[in-house]
Amino acid sequence: MEDLLETVSVVITCYNQGQYLEECINSVTNSDYPNIEIILVDDGSEDTFTQKTLDKLDSGKIRIIRQNNQGVCAARNNGIAAASGKYILPLDADDKIAETYISKAVNILARNPDTGIVFCNAILWTPLHNKERRWELEKPTVINMLTQNRIFLSALFRKSDFEKTGGFNPVMEAGCEDWDLWLKFLENGLKPYKIDEELFYYRVAENFRSKNAIRPQNYIKIRYNIIKLHPELYLKYSIIVALPMIFMILKNILSFAFKKRVAICNALRQYRSSFRYRRQKPRYGLNTAPRDKKLIVTLTSFPERIKEVHLGITTLLNQTLRPDMIILWLAEDEFPKKEKDLPPALLNLQKYGLTIRWCENLKSYKKIVPALLEYPDDILVTADDDLFYRKDWLELLYKSYEKNPDYLYGHRIKEILTVKEGQNVTAKYLDMPVNSQTENKNYLATSGAGLLFPPGSLYKDAARSELFMNLAPQGDDLWLWAMAELNNKKVKLVDGHINKLYYINPFRDFELVNAKTLYSSNKLGMNDTQLQAILEYYPELQKRLKEKRG
Repeated sequence: MEDLLETVSVVITCYNQGQYLEECINSVTNSDYPNIEIILVDDGSEDTFTQKTLDKLDSGKIRIIRQNNQGVCAARNNGIAAASGKYILPLDADDKIAETYISKAVNILARNPDTGIVFCNAILWTPLHNKERRWELEKPTVINMLTQNRIFLSALFRKSDFEKTGGFNPVMEAGCEDWDLWLKFLENGLKPYKIDEELFYYRVAENFRSKNAIRPQNYIKIRYNIIKLHPELYLKYSIIVALPMIFMILKNILSFAFKKRVAICNALRQYRSSFRYRRQKPRYGLNTAPRDKKLIVTLTSFPERIKEVHLGITTLLNQTLRPDMIILWLAEDEFPKKEKDLPPALLNLQKYGLTIRWCENLKSYKKIVPALLEYPDDILVTADDDLFYRKDWLELLYKSYEKNPDYLYGHRIKEILTVKEGQNVTAKYLDMPVNSQTENKNYLATSGAGLLFPPGSLYKDAARSELFMNLAPQGDDLWLWAMAELNNKKVKLVDGHINKLYYINPFRDFELVNAKTLYSSNKLGMNDTQLQAILEYYPELQKRLKEKRG
């Protein structure tokens, strides 16, 4: 049959997932189907490892499309638009397929013109713990598809059928965009077909987008959007699907609450404990007495946090030791109307001494790099936009500096662990803070908890944005450690350090609501990837770690 020789375009989308790419692609190239085109869409990946992996794969056998970050819906649509195949198989960069999946799916589509979607059972795959378990999906019908998606993303379909649907809808960017797509297939009279074999491997435990989709606020939003996008279908079956959908929403909320009960309790406890900070009003302001070197507190924020940032800055204006300046650096491209985009509560703090400055969008590096360039001879102290600060926070940092100005001082210290693997020494970032320091260990301070930089304490490359945005775009703490180490400066834990953090929004920072945090971004080993990129660029650092390891 001629259709069995038609091209299948496998469209793989990737965003900072370089560590999985080769395994995913190998599963496709090992397929027994003879005519496969691989299109890899990079949705603006920022980490160096992924970029290097993409460069290595760019050999002509794989078509690579690089685009600015537009979201997964746009990435998939762009990849499918560029595909030359009659059939399409979308695939996430961290998943893989069995060698017979494509050939079996093509055979079904070729022989059944009224079938539009072919999928299979799957294996839920947790390589981190070396676990696999069977994922048997329920056979989809129009009615049960209205209550919950029954087909995973990586199903085979005809490109011509996809084009009739209008593709993936960016409205569904929070998750379940495939659910919307499959409903459009059903509305067009195309049937789904399930192969009763495990031919697809879905990586679990590391997919933060899937986890975000089950958070109650996203879970409800997704279903609201689905109903809004398919009103006629839901109206037609409203009597049948209304109660099951309500039941499933309630079940999800209760299940989420049970799984997150510890985090919920911690967030409620911290919210109650931080109530005294929320009621503060700015009192002390800035220092007016002369100092040899200015003491400058520097921080940054972004649109998702800007409505809350005044709460943390108020605690910085209430320090027992007053700084000479408090500077909030904001990216011009994120606030195009500048002050008009800022809330009144934040603007009001300017009369107490807050300085708001505009700069290039260097992401989290905005908190330190613009200040390094403008105030190279002064003492800089970094803070975060999502924390409250105890009134003696700055005083403790400054007193430690006065005792010995040869160190960087931080309230929260973490360790870089060196591991010997044969003749090589690799470095790992340990996320747990330490409460004391010992010799022959490598420490970095988390800049958000408070990190004091004496003048001239960082290596000459510290403010080179083309370097740090390439090597460690989300690893400012790692970069600052490297710049101090290359300048022969060490980090010290502050005497009487404050290691208990009070979050302005503990529900976000305990990942109970949408968590747009560096911690979330770096949880999947991203810190280790960025650290390795830094060590490869600066072999002197690798050498020092190896010597210290012995």
